[in-house]
Amino acid sequence: MSILHRYILHFFTRLLLLSLGAFAGIFLLVDFLEKVDDFLEHGAAISLYVLYLLNMLPVAVAQVIPLATLLAAFGTLGGLSKSNELTAMRGGGISIWKITLPLLISGLLLSAGLFFVNEFLIPVNQKKIHYILQNELRGKQEILFKRDNIWFREDGTIYHVRQSQPENNRLLGVTILEFDEQFHLISRQDAPLARFEEGVWIFEDLVSYRYDPDTSMIIERLRFPQKSLELAKKPEDFTETFYKAEQLGFFELRSLVEKMKNEGYNPRNYQVDMHARLAYPFTCLTMTMLGIPFALRKGRSASLAVGVTLSVAVGVVFFILQTLLTTLGYSAVIPPFIAAWSALLIFSLLAVWLLTGLWHGASWNFVFWGLYHGLLLILEKVALSAALKKLPRFFSRLYVLLAVVGGALRRHLVRLGELPDRPLVAFMPVSLRDGDVDAAAANLTSVAYVALATDEPDPRLRLE
Repeated sequence: MSILHRYILHFFTRLLLLSLGAFAGIFLLVDFLEKVDDFLEHGAAISLYVLYLLNMLPVAVAQVIPLATLLAAFGTLGGLSKSNELTAMRGGGISIWKITLPLLISGLLLSAGLFFVNEFLIPVNQKKIHYILQNELRGKQEILFKRDNIWFREDGTIYHVRQSQPENNRLLGVTILEFDEQFHLISRQDAPLARFEEGVWIFEDLVSYRYDPDTSMIIERLRFPQKSLELAKKPEDFTETFYKAEQLGFFELRSLVEKMKNEGYNPRNYQVDMHARLAYPFTCLTMTMLGIPFALRKGRSASLAVGVTLSVAVGVVFFILQTLLTTLGYSAVIPPFIAAWSALLIFSLLAVWLLTGLWHGASWNFVFWGLYHGLLLILEKVALSAALKKLPRFFSRLYVLLAVVGGALRRHLVRLGELPDRPLVAFMPVSLRDGDVDAAAANLTSVAYVALATDEPDPRLRLE
């Protein structure tokens, strides 16, 4: 690692720790003010206050570290620019890419670290926080597993257990219903007791019924004082876990989703949370990428107040968007993967967009016209994709570009006060060459005259 990179990392780490401490402190303060009435009402001991705050600290850090990363990246480059150090680096032939590389690597490492914290530490803290609030504070009995009235499905079989006793390897009140592919009942088995011995379930006083799948009438009834059945489930599988989603990591959620699918339940909410566990850590890298172009554009005017305002504003927008998309995912309006990743992808695309344009010296007009072009492309995908398939291939590829050019011309002419009543027309050469024509042959071109609709102020109507 070069001296320059160590210097930039030292600057970045110092700001990251300062901003992380400030944001985490505010988070803990707000959360504690919401809970303090419960602590006072139940006369909690001082040790309970301390234990609660110690377990909330990792949760607070995990929640605010993306904002702290954004502020640290903005403050690092802003500080270097304000002291003319960034100018000196650029004057010495060091590229922006080399200057910002340690920040981007730091953002990636923070993302990896946040994933491991969310996977192994946060679930433990969440369980302890739940135990403190429910058991220690309110005196409620913690129920981690449900052992009575259990239903689950496995392939074409539905199981019902009145009571599970996994510590004794016993099940009470067992009913096994088997269905065919058309979901017609074909057999039923009832037993008051089942024991698990040497990998085999032994059912006592088992009554077995066979049904006609067409008429649902009983065609056979058998009674067995004792009968062995091989089931894929073990005694500990006949329980239902009561852990909440925030108390589970990515791999635990993935196992739970697979189990629920196999048993015939809809795991949509857990699927959304599972994808969110994987997507959220990458916000550190995205926020680092967002802080760089904003700091470069601000230059010497970049200050701590601007950085804090930017961090809070971006964070509020991100978390509102993330909450909205997560709710839509829970409601089955959008797929779980889209619900969890869309906000991150939108902000990541924005960050890449700004990085590839602004640090090369482009002005904010670049951003404006890029947004304009992006909106037209979205309109193309959402509303015009079917109609475009019927148009010539060359026009289906160029019409958005023509719409952007038409919009730019219209804006320029309006500014000059010389906007004509009739639309401007573009002269566009079109190749008539196909794959069967020899490349050495003469030019085969024609001309297309395309109206740019500069007389239409509505971008959508101009696109149409």
